[in-house]
Amino acid sequence: MKSPACRVIPVIHHIEPSLSLEQAKLAFELGADGVFLISHQDDDASLIPLAKQIRQERPSAWLGINFLSMHLPDAFRLVVDSDVRIDGLWTDRPGVSSEGYETEALHLATYRALLDDAGRPVPSIFASVAFKYQAFENDPGVAAAKALELGFIPTTSGSATGSAPSLSKIEVMRQAIGPDAPLACASGMTLDNIWAFAPLLSHVLVATGVSRDEHHFDAQRLEAFIHLARAASERSTAAPEVV
Repeated sequence: MKSPACRVIPVIHHIEPSLSLEQAKLAFELGADGVFLISHQDDDASLIPLAKQIRQERPSAWLGINFLSMHLPDAFRLVVDSDVRIDGLWTDRPGVSSEGYETEALHLATYRALLDDAGRPVPSIFASVAFKYQAFENDPGVAAAKALELGFIPTTSGSATGSAPSLSKIEVMRQAIGPDAPLACASGMTLDNIWAFAPLLSHVLVATGVSRDEHHFDAQRLEAFIHLARAASERSTAAPEVV
């Protein structure tokens, strides 16, 4: 069972505008399908202006943001009211699990659908389910299906930053949502495992596995990773060599 072609979206850990702009440029030149912006320095306020700078240089680029300090409804309103197009909004607290939806998540999904129907540009919501540092999820497949019911992209991870989920977990989630639905993974993807995971995923959000340090991508690793992810989406039986 195969997912839609796997899109590689490197995650830029923002600390300083010129460095983040440099890393975005590198990612796009190497063939990335987009970039996500995130700040681990309590500097969410800088991310919209940074996205605007990237958008000025690359008008058609796919750009996403994770506002770590904000609840999803507030982050969504900030994005849709901004003067820059943001294509993806990733949240670690979507209010969705196998047990159901929180009221805020349901209201947001309804509001997003209304804006979309009215022709307003709205970001895709990457909803972290069965995700690191959340309460243990007993049924990742149902959690993914619940996120999808709200029009969100179920986004999962391993147990910690840089830790991959088990392949069986991803297989369960893919089985639950069907072959054509979006499914993202946001931790632990590397050159050593992307060949196995990419056919089951629509999006890979990657940083540690393609970086020299927290703030600098490794160009050779990122380019090879993108190549492998795309080849794996159409693979037959044997992995190509990475030179």
